[in-house]
Amino acid sequence: MADTVKVEYLYPPNLLDEIIDNRAGNRRVIVRLSGTSDGSGETDVQKVDLSDLKTHNGQNPTKTAIE
Repeated sequence: MADTVKVEYLYPPNLLDEIIDNRAGNRRVIVRLSGTSDGSGETDVQKVDLSDLKTHNGQNPTKTAIE
């Protein structure tokens, strides 16, 4: 059995559907991460891709902070 990972964007809703106005940028993004492990663990897993996020000028951010 492999590890099962789920990434869900709670705010802004539909972030990956491009329904929101990307020109406004994403100053804050709330993500729910959940997973079920078979005990083997994860290595080199990317949960959130910076290319999914946009700055106020529509570019991809080069860094972010996680709270």
